[in-house]
Amino acid sequence: MSMLSKSEVLSIIMDGGLLEDFLNWLTERGVDLNEPRKLNELEEKYFIEYARERKLIDEDFVELLKGEDNVEDVFEPAELRPRTRPKKY
Repeated sequence: MSMLSKSEVLSIIMDGGLLEDFLNWLTERGVDLNEPRKLNELEEKYFIEYARERKLIDEDFVELLKGEDNVEDVFEPAELRPRTRPKKY
């Protein structure tokens, strides 16, 4: 499915201020939100589907990071790094 966990996608939704939109989206999908429940109790598929529809996650990007121990190498290739380390003050 996705490399991101349900809690990571929920964090993206919350940080983006999209909680109300997410709840409305769930209601449109027929998810019963009347009974008190925690968002973590919802199935992961709802989080992933919402994030894909709203383009909050990009599966190509997730696949790019898959298996990368050092994510910085993806964004800053070695040939572009300065040879001397910055001074610490």
